[in-house]
Parts: sequence; C-alpha cells; structure tokens
Amino acid sequence: MPLWLGSFTIAVMARRGGSWRYTLGWWAGLAGVTGALALIGSALRGAGGLQTAANLAQLVGVVLVVPTLLVPLWLWWRQSAARPAVTSEQVTHTKDVLAGLVEQQWKTEATLRSLDDPDPIPVRWHLTPTVRVMDQPANLTPGLRRLTASSDDIAALTGKFRSMRRRRLVILGGPGTGKTTLAVQLVRELLATRSAHHDEPVPVLMPVADWDTAIFPRLHQWLAARLTQDYPALRAPGLPPAIAEVLAARGHILPVLDGLDELPPFAQQAVISALTSPWPTPIS
Repeated sequence: MPLWLGSFTIAVMARRGGSWRYTLGWWAGLAGVTGALALIGSALRGAGGLQTAANLAQLVGVVLVVPTLLVPLWLWWRQSAARPAVTSEQVTHTKDVLAGLVEQQWKTEATLRSLDDPDPIPVRWHLTPTVRVMDQPANLTPGLRRLTASSDDIAALTGKFRSMRRRRLVILGGPGTGKTTLAVQLVRELLATRSAHHDEPVPVLMPVADWDTAIFPRLHQWLAARLTQDYPALRAPGLPPAIAEVLAARGHILPVLDGLDELPPFAQQAVISALTSPWPTPIS
C-alpha cells in the first residue's frame, strides 16, 4: 500500500512470502514518523513558536501526515505477526463445516435446476478413445480403461471415481451435453456418502472463468481466495484466520472446475499451465 510523504511514494507489497518487503515498509514508515516528529519539534522551536503562519501550516501538514504513516505500520505489524499453527482437529472440523455448506448450496441449486426431477433423461458417458488427451498409460488405473457411466446411476460413477489411483477426471462434450450437470451430481454424491470416506478432500465446484491466473498463478491460491469469498462461515471467529489457505494448500479440497471449454484459447492455456504447476509445500 502506498505511503504518501509529500511528493514521494514508497510502495510496499503486502503479499505473503515477501518478508524483506515488509521490513522495507516498516523502516520506511518508521523513518517517516521520525521525520514528522522532528518537523513538529522544529516548528515548536522556531522563532516565535507557533506565532508565524508558516510554522502553523507546517505543523498542521505534519499532523495530517502522521496518521497516514501509522496506519500502514499497524497493518504491517498485524500481517507479519506469527499465526498459531492450525491443528488437525481444526482442519477436520472446518472440513465438516465446509462440506455441510457445499452440500446445502448444491441441494438448493439442484432444486432450481430440476436435477431431482423424478424422471430425468439419462445421459451415458464413456471413456474417450482419443489417446492423446488421456493421462500417461502408467498413471491409468487398471480396470478403468473401458469406463462407462450414466447420469441416472451417479453412485456407480462415484464409486469408479473413488477407485481411481489419482482421482483426476476430465468431462468432455459439446455445449449442452450435460457436463456441468454431471459435475454437480458427482459433487453431491461424494458429499452424500462422505461419512464413509471422512478423510477425503471436500469437493467444491467452482467456475474456472473466475480464475485470474495473473493474480493467482497457483491453483491453491485461487482456491483459498474463492473459499473465503464464497463461504463466509470460514471467517467465523472460532476458526483460524488462515484456515482456507491451509485447506487448499494441504490438499483438503477437491476442486471441481467447470467451464474450461468456455474460456478463450489464451485463457485456457494459462489455466492448464497453472493446473500442471508443482503443488506447494504444505503450510501450517
């Protein structure tokens, strides 16, 4: 954030991982406050004290500048203060909270989309024969190379998904073929059967069109920001302030990304590059 000192601006980045920038900002702010106090002393010691208009104007200007310097210093101290480690119990509790929120969210959305219609038209899905868009053969789960599924038996697809060694699934199809509907069904079924798979990551469906890779070059960064934005309950006083970052970075979130095919080609490439970048070291 900018610290205004007359006609000079000192830009201080407020991103994590930039400790030297925090230090620079702290020293810059401290120097500004020290200089402001020196000017006050100079004005008070000047000939005639505060009797001259020049000294009075100088003092008023300094008084207006000091709060501008102190606020960034306070923010720097607050952001750089050590945060307590997040415990496994807190992670488990927050996952349960998030799972409940996501389940209720998509239960409501399913009603609006009539996904629970008594007689929905089933859509059949099968493994693509296009080898070049598949994972390396060594990474494929034996027995799933002839995968088929139907939208009217989502439990079977969920079981096959859980049996995958890497649990990575790309749903392909033209516009209006039901890709989003299938993703929603998969998320709901994973959550509905979560009690028997309590250690699994929480599935969260997110529109990939909202991912600005210039601001969030890593998937976990964007996930943390979206979790905080979309689920305000994660900011409750009883939860650790960095819990969304912990969930995203430690692999406690199963991102279900929707709408990649709707992005322009350059944005698709940026997202794919970000998805294939190395996962971060887990944070506490």
